[in-house]
Parts: sequence; structure tokens; C-alpha cells
Amino acid sequence: MPSTKQRDTVTTEEVFGSYSPDVQAIANALRQLVKATVPEVQERVALGWQLIGYRVPDGSRSRYFCFVAPLVHEVRLGFEYGVLLGDQAQLKGDGS
Repeated sequence: MPSTKQRDTVTTEEVFGSYSPDVQAIANALRQLVKATVPEVQERVALGWQLIGYRVPDGSRSRYFCFVAPLVHEVRLGFEYGVLLGDQAQLKGDGS
């Protein structure tokens, strides 16, 4: 299992640098979308997982809610607990 250690000095370039320019562009567009949608978001590199994780402040703590993960031919925007999100438009699956 990959390490989940995070370093404050790790840059997104270290995570995205080995991917194609297209994958890098999509990953960066998704990063900007998350930051624009959730202005108080905290962005952190999870180098062992090769992704960028996002947390939101919740009192004296913060809660993890999504990630941007580049892959060889695609980029995933994932929601760790997405099955628990409201779905008024009935767009999501059953979490399986």
C-alpha cells in the first residue's frame, strides 16, 4: 500500500511532472475548479498516492472530501465519501 505521508515542500509539479501535458492540463484545471468551488479548501500533496487531496475546515479540525489523481491516460476527481453526498438530481450510482 502506498505511503500516505505528506511533505509541505512537495509541489504539484513533483506529482504531475511525469505525466503528459494533456494529463497535467486536466489535473490543473480540476485543481482550479475545486479551489474556485470551495474557496476555504486546503490543498495537500499526498506524494505516496501521487495525488492532491483536499480538506475543508471544520472547527478546530478539517475534513477530507476529495482528490485529484492523475493516471497515464486520464485524471480522476474523486470523492472519498461521495455515496454520502446528497443527490437531488439522482445522478450518482449506489457506491459499488
